[in-house]
Amino acid sequence: MSIRHEGERWYNISEDGGTTWRPETSAWPDLVATACNGDIIRYSSVNEGAEKNILLHSLPGPERREKVTVYVSYDEGQTWPVSKCIVPYDAAYSSLCILPDHSIGLYVEESDGDTLGYSMVFYNFGLEWLEK
Repeated sequence: MSIRHEGERWYNISEDGGTTWRPETSAWPDLVATACNGDIIRYSSVNEGAEKNILLHSLPGPERREKVTVYVSYDEGQTWPVSKCIVPYDAAYSSLCILPDHSIGLYVEESDGDTLGYSMVFYNFGLEWLEK
């Protein structure tokens, strides 16, 4: 579970599908964001036959709700060595999904700054593009 928190993003882990959680909450030093909604999703798992474990996380920038970026972890969230800014201007809440063709969907609130409020926009991209 990714927990909204100002500064380093907090997280906790459940080993039983969310019925119980570890007693301690930890922080990801690689993920710094505003206290805003983000999303974390598993892209692949060796337990399901994939070559490697891959987690994806979407978050807005560290100082304000802008620059929604998708981060990639290959070590179960210990580090997040790959990232790409998807929305380079005002943006806030986001949600990730993996589509049947294994591409990544990002649904995000964004604003060009010239209008009031946010528009909901869907982006679609591949893991290979994200990793470049």
